[in-house]
Amino acid sequence: MKIKFKINGMHCKGCANHIKLTMEEHGFTDVWIDRELNAGVASIAGDKIADAEIALDRAFAEMPGYSISDLMEDFI
Repeated sequence: MKIKFKINGMHCKGCANHIKLTMEEHGFTDVWIDRELNAGVASIAGDKIADAEIALDRAFAEMPGYSISDLMEDFI
């Protein structure tokens, strides 16, 4: 299953890379973050939204001003 979400506050590729690496460290695969940083759209392959929220909270702990919205499962 894909989990899609929007990252609010993203403004640099270094931060996008930090989020990607954190998600991979937490066992998520197919981590994708839109190269258009202002869009902040991302998706990951995983089983549980709650696990994704925990991993994202850890990534954002070092990144003030970042948050997620529109978190949803896509069963395609």
